[in-house]
Amino acid sequence: MKTGKITSKAGAIADVKKAAQNASAIVIATDKDPSGEGQLIGWEVIQAIGWKGPVKRMYFIDESEKELQNGFKNIMDLPSYNKDGEYVKANVRSQWDFLSMQLTRLATHAARSKGYNAVVRQGRLKSVMTKLVADQLALVKAYKKKPYFEVKYKEENGNVYARKFDEDKDNWRFNNKADAEKDQKNYGPSAVIQDSKTRNETAPGKLLDLGGLASILGTRGYKSKDVLVTYQKMYEAKIVSYPRTEDKFISTEQFKEMLPLVDKIAGVVGADVSLLTHRKPRPTHVKNGGAHGANRPGTSVPTSLDALSTYGLSAKAIYETLAKNFLAMFGENYVYDSIKGHMEKHPAFTTTVSVPIDQGFKAIFDADQETADESEAGVDDTNVGLGKNGSPIVAEGVN
Repeated sequence: MKTGKITSKAGAIADVKKAAQNASAIVIATDKDPSGEGQLIGWEVIQAIGWKGPVKRMYFIDESEKELQNGFKNIMDLPSYNKDGEYVKANVRSQWDFLSMQLTRLATHAARSKGYNAVVRQGRLKSVMTKLVADQLALVKAYKKKPYFEVKYKEENGNVYARKFDEDKDNWRFNNKADAEKDQKNYGPSAVIQDSKTRNETAPGKLLDLGGLASILGTRGYKSKDVLVTYQKMYEAKIVSYPRTEDKFISTEQFKEMLPLVDKIAGVVGADVSLLTHRKPRPTHVKNGGAHGANRPGTSVPTSLDALSTYGLSAKAIYETLAKNFLAMFGENYVYDSIKGHMEKHPAFTTTVSVPIDQGFKAIFDADQETADESEAGVDDTNVGLGKNGSPIVAEGVN
């Protein structure tokens, strides 16, 4: 062994058994894992030492002082292992993992028989992910770009009016521009008619998990591996929260813990404190039942973004993104008017525009827009409403 110290499973079991001799109960005190993995390991240790006494469970969603205290205050009695749902769930998962290991052997043998010197990992999750990726790659390779042209209307405010296309009955989309230009002659200038105007509000987007954070930072040139390594270092320094979580909300206790730090965090990332007026927990962002809580700033607030550079190249970007996403929860709702209209002479040409009234949280950070794909990105938050008159244009689209 690299440490020079010889250890064994039997020795470890003997140590636990000796330590438990005078105990009144054994408490499984791993964090709250949706998979039940910690509970399974705890029960396996208890079974290995032959323990016959009471078994209890302490849950905590992170390692903060208050969460650990809550765990001690709310210790639960567990039934026998075969009646403990968490154990049963995790044990089934464990057994399937052992069974599916053979898939790796089969896939690796198939790859090597074709001359590839690689280990092809398969299993409960990897097999599904591999198939999804392969199927999508096949669709991408089979795709053939085919442009089309059609007549639309555009007015002085830049809004575009289009018809809904039914490929089974409509024939006003053309394969070449000349045909569309010929069709354009059938349409002349037209006044705009406003159909409705509705005041709407949108709440801040969900808090980020590690995948969402990596997706945002990936567009800025940061690699996922670097983000994870740097994030881990920052987590150990309590500058950010636990990284490997699927939660997109935080607990009531976590909200209370972070509330006094809001202004200080805003100062570090340059967020306008006057926008952070929603200081009550939002039910969409704050609720109990998660495992670790969404990724967010930690209880140790850095003096500045520059002070984070020692943790890695992506440290400043990680903290700024997480902090602004977290602070957006304290901004007010985005308020806008949704306006629908059509061309007077050709009612089939319609449009819907959003006119911002109050940017609210969007002036701080908009997670949904940051993680949107190309087809959703670039939403116009500066529209001034419908114009008065429109003219026909030839627009190009693609399948």
